[in-house]
Amino acid sequence: MIVDEVKHQEEGTRRAKVVSLSIQGQWTRWDSVEKRKLSWKDLWSMESKRLSFIIRATYDVLPTPVNLQQWRGEDPSCALCSKPASLKHILTGCKVSLTQGRYTWCHNQVLKSLAATKEHRRTAANTKTPSVSNPLPAVTFVREGARKNQSRFVTSEYSQLRTACDWKMLVDVGQRLAFPQEIATTTLRRAKTTLTWSSGPHL
Repeated sequence: MIVDEVKHQEEGTRRAKVVSLSIQGQWTRWDSVEKRKLSWKDLWSMESKRLSFIIRATYDVLPTPVNLQQWRGEDPSCALCSKPASLKHILTGCKVSLTQGRYTWCHNQVLKSLAATKEHRRTAANTKTPSVSNPLPAVTFVREGARKNQSRFVTSEYSQLRTACDWKMLVDVGQRLAFPQEIATTTLRRAKTTLTWSSGPHL
């Protein structure tokens, strides 16, 4: 109990000192931030540039326009909206970047690529007769440490798409932000590509 009390007092003293620091104490003023644990294994496996960005972003010492104003007296304005370009503003707070889709551009390019691949598979499946007599094989689980039986390997010719020939696809790209009612009723946008039968069930 004594050791715990001493640790608690020491932690309070350190926190009081950190709060008084304008830059190094930025993390004490974070609100609604998701906690993230990084083990030493994670740190050692990271690229040096990525690790450097995480550490400097944590303590807000990246060369953002706001910091450059303090260090060198440069203009702190955002090049897109003329507001002070702090780290939070650059990463999540610029209205112009949000409107232009700059925050989600990379994500949307991946989604478009997935949608194009699925559309090709969907079109091919709709031109064929459904295979009802040859259902998909059951999934074979492998115990820990055991080897997979290669004779039961499922080839690429098996597909859930073979069970019907009237598939439709809903893709959340561009301005088509309608979320399928078969999944959930929500006003939030989610990354999705959905294949559905015209009668209703979804995959």
